[in-house]
Amino acid sequence: QNEVNAIKWDPQGRLLASCSDDMTLKIWSMSKETPVHNLQAHNKEIYTIKWSPTGPGTMNPN
Repeated sequence: QNEVNAIKWDPQGRLLASCSDDMTLKIWSMSKETPVHNLQAHNKEIYTIKWSPTGPGTMNPN
């Protein structure tokens, strides 16, 4: 397990994104209390998260 570098709520407050030193970004569903997406497309550690305000149900963290 690697260090978590940042967490951030989505604009609607239903999802939580986390990023870590293991080059992954996870999207967590608070209603399910489990990750719903596990993105492993980076080639370096991830330190920041920014949600795109594209409207309800957005799933586009940067």
